[in-house]
Amino acid sequence: MRIPRQLSCFLALALTSPAFSVVTVKDAASAPGDFPFVVNKQAATIFVDKDDAEVVRIAAGMLAGDVELVAGVKPQVTTGADKASGPVVILGTSGKSGFIADLVKRGKLDTHAIEGKWESFVIQTIADPYPGVKSA
Repeated sequence: MRIPRQLSCFLALALTSPAFSVVTVKDAASAPGDFPFVVNKQAATIFVDKDDAEVVRIAAGMLAGDVELVAGVKPQVTTGADKASGPVVILGTSGKSGFIADLVKRGKLDTHAIEGKWESFVIQTIADPYPGVKSA
């Protein structure tokens, strides 16, 4: 498998603090900005563009497996944004993911801090990324 030379992955995932990358496990969302990754045995869906690098699909599968180990429920990994109605996690590569390109174009995701950098990422809360989806 060939890994792209400039792999700038974006993980659009809400955290308790957008400025500090800490993920905590709680029984329920209890503060503004908390991301409901798993609530009442329902996991957020993971989006991956079908045209993105294979390594991104591998990472999505591994993330789903890790969530299952921690929370007891495995998130669905899908390539269709029309297949979700709850919170979503979006994994993608700059220049390859249609999901990422769309969010950047609509001003919902800012990628300037990592442009031109290797193995860089953005973790960002995105409100209302798609119709029927409150957060990503």
